[in-house]
Amino acid sequence: MSLELILGPMFAGKSSAILRIVNRYKSIKRSCCILSHCIDNRYTSEQVITNHDQLSLPCFRYNTLMTAKNDESNKEIIRSNVIIIDEAQFFPDIVEFVLWLVEDLQKDVIIVGLDGDANRKPFGRILELVPLADNITKLKSFCSQCLDGTEALFTYCKSEKNEQILVGGSELYMPLCRKHYIELSK
Repeated sequence: MSLELILGPMFAGKSSAILRIVNRYKSIKRSCCILSHCIDNRYTSEQVITNHDQLSLPCFRYNTLMTAKNDESNKEIIRSNVIIIDEAQFFPDIVEFVLWLVEDLQKDVIIVGLDGDANRKPFGRILELVPLADNITKLKSFCSQCLDGTEALFTYCKSEKNEQILVGGSELYMPLCRKHYIELSK
């Protein structure tokens, strides 16, 4: 049983990391169950997670995770060796659900999501998992303004709307380094 967090801004390769993780576990015959939030419909409304390259894997989608304890995915969760939760920042019950998975069911759990919003504020309850985690990985993108390999730590919203949850892709968001984030936020 373990808890791993994979955090970072948009375009850092978090969904691609899930694809790699699932393929690695498949190579040793360990089964994975992926859960994601139903709000993420950027590429499809189907029960899949999709990266920016349009590669996808099947998943179960929810508004809240605790509903998974009592529906059709519960059998898959119990049967699987590894549980991966994508878009974890959107789940209000992430902490309780993860504790149930790791400490009661003794599962290996991988949490994937944004650590901050476009205003560089904590996003949802995902950061509450930091003190509970065995391992934390912070992924970074490349700054879309520098274009020289400078790492991007932040997601910048191009929209004038100042909402924490505004689902979109590159039409709404871009990864920025600290310098360009500060410049564009003025």
